[in-house]
Amino acid sequence: MNSRNRDIICRISPKGRITYVNNRLIDSYGYSNEELIGKYFLQLVRKDYHQKLLDHYYEQINTNTKSSYIEVPTITKRGKVIWIGQNINIYSENEKPKEVIIVGINLSEQKETEKIIYNTNKFPEENPNPVLRFSSKGQVLMYSNKAGGEVIRFLDKNHEVRENFLLNLKKIYQKEIADHIELGINGKTFNCNIVPIKSGRYINVYLSDITAIKLANKVVEISEEKYRSIIENMKLGLLEVDSDDRIIKVYRGFSVLTGYAEEELIGKPATKTLLTKEFQHIMIEQNKERSKGLSGVYEVQIRHKNGNLVWVLISGAPFYDENDNLLGSIGIHLDISESKKMEADLRVAKNKAEEIIQVKELFMANMSHEIRTPMNGIIGMANLLSETEISDHQKEYLSAIQSSSNKLLTIINDILDFSKIEAGKFTLEIINFRLENLISHAIDSFKFKAEENGVLLSYNIGENIASTVKGDPTRLNQIILNLLSNAVKFTLNGEVDLSIELIKSTATHQLLKFSIKDTGIGMEADYLKNIYDSFSQAEKSTARKYGGTGLGLPISKKIVEMMGGELKIESEINKGSTFYFTLNMEVAAEEINGKAIDQLPSLRKDFNSAEVLLVEDNAINRLMAITLLEKWNCKVDYAEDGLEALEKLKVKSYQLILMDMRMPKMGGIDATKVIRKELKITTPIIALTANAIKGEDDKCIEAGMDDYLSKPFEPIGLNRKIAEYISPDFVRNNENNDQLLNKNTDTMDTLKLYNLDKLEAMKDQSFTDKMIELFLKNIPLDLLKIEKALSEEDYDLVTSVAHKIKPSASYVCTSSLFDEVKSIEAWEESDEVMIKKTTEFIAKMKMVLDQLKEL
Repeated sequence: MNSRNRDIICRISPKGRITYVNNRLIDSYGYSNEELIGKYFLQLVRKDYHQKLLDHYYEQINTNTKSSYIEVPTITKRGKVIWIGQNINIYSENEKPKEVIIVGINLSEQKETEKIIYNTNKFPEENPNPVLRFSSKGQVLMYSNKAGGEVIRFLDKNHEVRENFLLNLKKIYQKEIADHIELGINGKTFNCNIVPIKSGRYINVYLSDITAIKLANKVVEISEEKYRSIIENMKLGLLEVDSDDRIIKVYRGFSVLTGYAEEELIGKPATKTLLTKEFQHIMIEQNKERSKGLSGVYEVQIRHKNGNLVWVLISGAPFYDENDNLLGSIGIHLDISESKKMEADLRVAKNKAEEIIQVKELFMANMSHEIRTPMNGIIGMANLLSETEISDHQKEYLSAIQSSSNKLLTIINDILDFSKIEAGKFTLEIINFRLENLISHAIDSFKFKAEENGVLLSYNIGENIASTVKGDPTRLNQIILNLLSNAVKFTLNGEVDLSIELIKSTATHQLLKFSIKDTGIGMEADYLKNIYDSFSQAEKSTARKYGGTGLGLPISKKIVEMMGGELKIESEINKGSTFYFTLNMEVAAEEINGKAIDQLPSLRKDFNSAEVLLVEDNAINRLMAITLLEKWNCKVDYAEDGLEALEKLKVKSYQLILMDMRMPKMGGIDATKVIRKELKITTPIIALTANAIKGEDDKCIEAGMDDYLSKPFEPIGLNRKIAEYISPDFVRNNENNDQLLNKNTDTMDTLKLYNLDKLEAMKDQSFTDKMIELFLKNIPLDLLKIEKALSEEDYDLVTSVAHKIKPSASYVCTSSLFDEVKSIEAWEESDEVMIKKTTEFIAKMKMVLDQLKEL
């Protein structure tokens, strides 16, 4: 609403309180905006006109007249009388007044003129507004000033208008009360203030052009209607409050939102009226922000008239007058009750989903344990049985048992891996490993199956590919084994080729393309679209004929993606398939570590009567483990649960504890905590668990265990774990169960420093003899190089030669010597310490050479 004109503009609530004034009114009456807002309008009107004005309002309301005119005397702050000609516009809603807008003009000068005219009975010709005088019956024109000529001419030409005009004069004269009517003349609108003069028996008519006022009112009306319609269509509730948080304006949308009518809220404190105590502090803080001129958006619950609570999102902003004085704030309210309900439903659904995931994980853990526990017994006992004297028929039966067990274990592992991937708990390990050894081991795994199918199995590693890279060798091996398994499985009398091609190389990384190509049955184009769907195979008959769960490819695809690549396929029915993917692999700065595939130690046959405590409740698994341990020359004591193990540990010490996880009375986790925290025993503890779910190993380590082995395990797997914690140099001593031999140089001649278990495990004596021959020939030359490099302080050369010796040492030397050569290769301590270690290593290696020569 434009308040920068000469008109006095005021907005009044149905209760008669002022809700808005323009600057013209403020200037005319001497009040501040704050003093006027909330004041009853009648307080500005002279008391003798209170009833007359109220009667006028009521008549306008009762006759449903939208617009009317009246002249009233008003009083300024200083007591001055100002006559105002009011155009009164009443806006209703549901047939009830909603708001009154007064647009008035100051008639004080005109009233003074009337007074002079009345007293002198003269009409000033110079008055720009028309002035007319009619006889008491309204029939005779007694006088007209110059400006009134236009009115007279118009009435003469418009007989019907003239008759109505004169009839109104007569009625007003008879009422003996001044009144007004509106008269349209030549496109203009005039307000005709009609004053009966009984003493003179005539009627004075004062006309004023109100065309501009009418137009302004129309513009305001259209504008307000426009924005009111927009706001209502948006279903937003608007509320205006003053600087004291008192409500000064309520829009229809807010009434719909809260159930309150405007008159029920006007003048009331918004925060206390509408908000519960829980949210009142928020509104208080937001009002402070408004007082600083800042806007804000926030969520609160407001109280509906019926007592219900409604969630609303409020966008609050301050509003000002024309002089930038803060008047209050306006809040736009959006009902978000449905959104809040959806949020609550989503939280419930989320919690339910999480519960389902937990139940699923628990089920997978239980399934893993319940299946792996008997599987451990089946596979373990079958391995033990294979080492006994049995007939050829029994060997066939045993082979079938072992084959079926391994297939079942593969299926279980696939399901568990798929479950981990779905739960987002599948992780990768980044270590160094030798790529060619990984590939050759994978190829070797399928040689027999390839021969059965008449398949020529080959591999090729391109030139300039780094021998040692960083990544997860276990998972890369899993991908390659899955793809090789499919290629060999679906190829009869054909070829399968695995190749690695260098695509791009930088100083630190190589982009490698892995391809597995076969000449097998191939696949149709339609099936390729769904090839990575879980449990999917080309046809139902495929599963019956070739076996498998259909999880291998989906799992491989996910692992490749986790490694930063993408698994793709090209295939043609009856011609074969090619699976390929690219990985950006980091070139390792050091040689592969102890976890890499090509450096796993061979089976160790003698643990020198080391005492081991086996804690296992399953009788079959206990028998299998005891049999293996005794075969490897371990002295085995056992307990059937954690409580029994604690009692044994209180009276006896052991070199190693093998701990099952789930047992009656007390499980492995709780037992380990007692062992570490209460008994203060530091003996290495290896967990043996049938639960292969991700996170189980973390629980073991957190409880204080040293390592973790998942059931079912191969004998070589258990052997290697034990070997990590029982030194090959360990010998029994009657007084101390875990005393180690002194390694001083004066006792080296009595210590066996070589270990040929790895070579002898291959059961090829000519190969073993050849390896020893090469060791005796090459190592002396390498030792000379190290000695010369030490004298020249060329420690880079020392580490380089140590790197060269390391593979040979892993096959011929004890694990302690192998650890020493790895330490020299790393050269992580001070030069002084490393020189001493290297000198001692050279002496020991010379002892190894002497001992080998005596074989």
